[in-house]
Amino acid sequence: MQPLDETVDLLRRYLMIDTTNPPGNEIAGARFLADVLARDGIDSETIEAAPGRASLRARLPGDGSLGGIVLHHHIDVVYADRRYWTVDPFGGVIADGYLYGRGAIDMKSTGILHLAALLALKRAHVPLKRDLVLLATADEEAGSEFGAQFVANRRRDWLAGAEYAISELGGIQTHSGLTAPLAAIVISEKTGLPLTLTARGEPGHGSMPWPDTAPNRLVRALHRLLEAERPVRVLPEVQEFFSRMAGLMPSGLGTGYDDLALGSRIATPVLVWASTPEREAALRRLPPPALVPMATGVQTLGSPADQVWLPLGRAEPRRLLAALAHANAW
Repeated sequence: MQPLDETVDLLRRYLMIDTTNPPGNEIAGARFLADVLARDGIDSETIEAAPGRASLRARLPGDGSLGGIVLHHHIDVVYADRRYWTVDPFGGVIADGYLYGRGAIDMKSTGILHLAALLALKRAHVPLKRDLVLLATADEEAGSEFGAQFVANRRRDWLAGAEYAISELGGIQTHSGLTAPLAAIVISEKTGLPLTLTARGEPGHGSMPWPDTAPNRLVRALHRLLEAERPVRVLPEVQEFFSRMAGLMPSGLGTGYDDLALGSRIATPVLVWASTPEREAALRRLPPPALVPMATGVQTLGSPADQVWLPLGRAEPRRLLAALAHANAW
């Protein structure tokens, strides 16, 4: 089997392992990786932070003259609602030149590329100056308590001697609106701020037209949040990214990228590219909340009533409170 064919086959088989988190079941993915490594004589170690919540580590030793490199990916994937899939998300389906499956992008494909690199180096007997560590962890999609955090807290020896780590995301993009390929890596990510909002009201039968029920008050409060101003907030690293982007933009189209804060105040039209959801996420805080309603009953409107979970930026509590702090909000 040619290397490319083998890599595609490995990814197909990896995608067919359902590691939806929750519950995770990453042990199945870890066993698959361990079996592949073992066939080429590469030892690995698997640990479980909780039953079934497994992470794996394998190493190709170098001569120790340079610090090691960790190739990291996570085994778990997010839920796949089959109603919105044209193929089985865990079927490893290849159609029209594409391989489909939950985790094909985030991020089993990266893990298999890491694995393929390890196998190729081992088979070619390439002398390494650095240890090359393959690290596959559990629970990235739900906080990493049973994965990367567990490794950092309990198995730091897995990372001993490492100087660099390569994980998600990074890549080289070609774009019709750029004069040259754009190579970029992720250096930081937003973190969520889970908040539970509880609206309280007088109990009553759900069939009655109570204008001030707890659910109604909660909806009004959330509406205020959705309508709250979301000003541009430019971190130094974000500004540097856009400044470098300006050098890849066709003549004149990069105007304003050297001062995003100023450009946003004067509504510079050339910042249209920056207003795509992916780019705007780096410029604005307080995204629309993800709502998870939890009703207290079907027929009754009790106290407390519905609650919601709001994943917001860490710096947002004051703005959130400002949006909600009106006499009639609650």
